Amino acid sequence: MRTFSILCAFLGFCFISCTFNKKDYIKINWEDTCTLGMRVLNDTSLFKYPRQMECFDTILIVMDDVDSHFLHLYNTVDGSLIQNFARKGQGPGELLSAERFHLSVDKKKLSVYDIMSNKIVTYKIDSILLGKMVCEEFRVEYGKLLDNKMPTIVYDMIPYNDSLYIVKANNDNMRYGLFSSKNDDISILYTSYIMDGFDYNSKDEVWSVFSSNTSTFIKPDRTRLVNATKIGAILEIFDINAEELNMSSRHNMFLYEPIYGIAEGAKPVFV
Repeated sequence: MRTFSILCAFLGFCFISCTFNKKDYIKINWEDTCTLGMRVLNDTSLFKYPRQMECFDTILIVMDDVDSHFLHLYNTVDGSLIQNFARKGQGPGELLSAERFHLSVDKKKLSVYDIMSNKIVTYKIDSILLGKMVCEEFRVEYGKLLDNKMPTIVYDMIPYNDSLYIVKANNDNMRYGLFSSKNDDISILYTSYIMDGFDYNSKDEVWSVFSSNTSTFIKPDRTRLVNATKIGAILEIFDINAEELNMSSRHNMFLYEPIYGIAEGAKPVFV
């Protein structure tokens, strides 16, 4: 099944080494980047609101809080349901909330950060396929974060390696950090929310645009991190070496000029 080749093409495009100013917008011809295909999945239950889908080998992973579970595995050959997991709850391997999952490079593990329970849960995919869930849990102590004028929110924990996670937060003094599951410690990686050429009215607006309402991905070789905003379609590309606590903004890319209508609300001041 190659329906998801668009995602690969898009992410690969995100990591190119070009520079743009805020008046240059990248035009994407989707006919050159898409391949189309269709596979009917098991239709005994309806999805509620799929948040993410990833495909590898003959497996499709869907995140959707339907039928008392957050995650669902399908066979892409015949569309059959393989297994549901990540049950809603507070027990081992259970989640109260799930916005995004992350696959390890070797596709053997899947990690989810539960923002309501303040914990990371890592599932072994082979065990899920066998119907015998094996997982690890790590609690995140917010008290270890720096003081903040606003309540600190950790939006995501992105796996960097087996024991390190990139912390995506809204803290004044830590926009991105590093969490170690070995010693339960959090270090600072990057602090700035400021982007050259934009006039910001308030920190709340900055946090909304560049932290809470974004999608963040890490390159498979762990050398770059991309943050994609949903307001204005801005890509922030960072060079990263988490093991040396080194992270720097490389450049910004603007996919298209934002168009605001009634559904999107008021036009942000900085646009």
